[in-house]
Amino acid sequence: MDAENRGGTGRGQSSPDTIAGVRHTSGPSPEGSTPPSPTRRRFSLVSAPLQMSGALEGACTLRNGKSRLRVTYAALTRPTNKDQDRFVAVTHGSSGFVCAICDGHSVHANADGIQHAEAAARHISSDLWKRVAGKLEADLPDRPDAATAELRGGGMSVDVEPLADPATPGSALALAATESFLAHQRKCEAVYKKRVADKVISLKEKMEAEIGEELTLSLPQEGGTTATALVLHPGGLLVAWVGDSRAVLAVEPAAGGAPVAMALTSDHNTADEFERLRLIAKGGSTGIDSMAGHVFVPEAEGGLKVTRSLGDSPFHKGDAISAVPGLRHVRLSSAVLFALVASDGIWDLLSNQQVVDIVVAAIAAHSMRVSEGDGILGGAGAGSGGSSGSSATAAAAACAAVLEHIEQIQASGEAKTTHVDDRSIALILLTHEGASSRPSGYSSSGRHSGAS
Repeated sequence: MDAENRGGTGRGQSSPDTIAGVRHTSGPSPEGSTPPSPTRRRFSLVSAPLQMSGALEGACTLRNGKSRLRVTYAALTRPTNKDQDRFVAVTHGSSGFVCAICDGHSVHANADGIQHAEAAARHISSDLWKRVAGKLEADLPDRPDAATAELRGGGMSVDVEPLADPATPGSALALAATESFLAHQRKCEAVYKKRVADKVISLKEKMEAEIGEELTLSLPQEGGTTATALVLHPGGLLVAWVGDSRAVLAVEPAAGGAPVAMALTSDHNTADEFERLRLIAKGGSTGIDSMAGHVFVPEAEGGLKVTRSLGDSPFHKGDAISAVPGLRHVRLSSAVLFALVASDGIWDLLSNQQVVDIVVAAIAAHSMRVSEGDGILGGAGAGSGGSSGSSATAAAAACAAVLEHIEQIQASGEAKTTHVDDRSIALILLTHEGASSRPSGYSSSGRHSGAS
């Protein structure tokens, strides 16, 4: 494991920069990444190169005339030899916070997946926010309260209705978020056409003219990425995603008890019947036997494991693989404790509820260490108000606990798969300022311990 991936802000990296009041650590740029020059940035709030891997933690307060939402967060990647997972976490003044996980993939070169993950993360951090910022508050009254959504599966998860069905016209917010994803996809396809497709087709036509017969076209894979974005604003949360990097909320039930996992996204793959039928209707097909779960598109080399993505240009022919995101927008009450998003390297081994339980236990353990004065906060107790730094450190510890739990499963031989994938997670702790009771930690039973 790279030393850069241990711990939180500033460990093994350069001195922190301040971005819109949020403490970040800008580590070395990932391989192949060229941060844009500050003179060319269109959004001054993003005033430093984006950190997209390693360890990151920070805090901000979002506010409008009615609400104040304290956000403390951490993100962590644990790469394999591929190292294609990327995250982004950017604050836009006091109006919004954008966090995303992009899980890149490629066949011919790891750099292709890295490039697509980084390009999507950078696009989401700025373009998605620019398009939806003015539409979030107007859309919110029509959205469900996440904490009162109907519990399903014996209380193990919660589902909420999507913001818009991609097959039907949506709200102004849904259309804006969708256009952001589609705009990025159009850029990817234009680059692929110029650099790859036009040359392959020209060569094919030349060879056909020479031999006098038609050849089968197989456009090479270029790589692509999943993308799951969380857009927090003072009153709610917008989720936009393609692929299988999953987002989950932890909600405290009204009747008490341990926090319950609420699924904010559904995996875009062939296990989803709607996705499978949509793929087939658009000309794609699914694999069988050892290739079960893979999707194929005519004239595209190889297969994919997701039915929606960014990049993967030859697979998007006829919209078989789609760049239209799934969308959900929910109101957030004080019963919503935290949100998290992670790549499939985590979800392949752990359920939504298992991850929530690990996070709750890790925060409780952190709170206990703080209250015992073991030096984390110089003896400050969890119930004494704490600080944004302590909450961010708790979030970082919880991210590490999830990844370490997976490593323990794999080391023990209990893992349901021997495949080891890149793993990335971002955790966002929420404090509704002015609420009667909000925690800086949780007890081992999942109940709040102290108030912040």
